[in-house]
Amino acid sequence: MRIVSVDELKTRIANILTHNEKEMSTELYQRLILDGCRFYGASLLLQSLVDERSALRISAQSSKSCADNYLLRKYAVDRYWCHSAMNACTHHNLPAALVTLADIEEFKEEPFYRYYETVQSVADR
Repeated sequence: MRIVSVDELKTRIANILTHNEKEMSTELYQRLILDGCRFYGASLLLQSLVDERSALRISAQSSKSCADNYLLRKYAVDRYWCHSAMNACTHHNLPAALVTLADIEEFKEEPFYRYYETVQSVADR
């Protein structure tokens, strides 16, 4: 999966939305799409830092429905909007957004991050 900067992704999102998506597109909807791509970027970052078995588990804990749940918690909007934003990510084959280790704390409530912390604490022993 390709990883791009947030700025590059913002430009791409603005250019690829269909007519129907543009009608319902608000700044919030575009942020939902962007943060959905960031969710995948965070997952890929953590997968790159662990062994293959742990990476597979992190991948399983960062599915599209997990991304829906993340957006739902972060923005407290209707599930329909979160699901629609994640569908836009897959429909338009959007790349993951770049997330650095400095930004990863934003995802500390996510199951894949908690699993990563568990793996790290065992490795540190």
